[in-house]
Amino acid sequence: MNLKMDLRVFEAMIYFWTATLEKEKVGERYLNDIADMDGMKPLYDEDFNKESVRKILSAISNREMFRPASKKEGSFWNYNMWIMEDTEVMKMIIETVKSVEVKKIEEKICGNHEDAFEIAFIPGHQKPFYMLEGKLFVNVFMFRYDFNNDAMNYIDKPVEDYIAETISEIIK
Repeated sequence: MNLKMDLRVFEAMIYFWTATLEKEKVGERYLNDIADMDGMKPLYDEDFNKESVRKILSAISNREMFRPASKKEGSFWNYNMWIMEDTEVMKMIIETVKSVEVKKIEEKICGNHEDAFEIAFIPGHQKPFYMLEGKLFVNVFMFRYDFNNDAMNYIDKPVEDYIAETISEIIK
């Protein structure tokens, strides 16, 4: 299996979170650029779309009240607020994502597959992962701190294990 990681949306969100925390104005054009990124497409449906992303991030950046029009909008807003309110968790998530070792995941995947597979880390709303066009989109808001092992887990296990198990299930 040949795995590749796509961190473009994640990197764009790191900039957004950091700039907003430092009270910098993040322009509407940048917010629209995030909403237009291919990595955001798996989130979009009738309850959550590009405009949802733009208006939520704009409200956060401008420190405005936000009233969600759907449960998915509410989740996306809450998760973004959570990650910005707890900067230690944000740092741990960033460090964990950036230290993911693709080779470790490849070694754990069941079976011998010659296929290429792409993994992207994105700010999701309700599901732990999304699939679109043969690409796995991992919701960064599902990381949890494991106090017993002093590590960040993805839901309840190390991120490499979670991704390997998910991909193994998908390619069966």
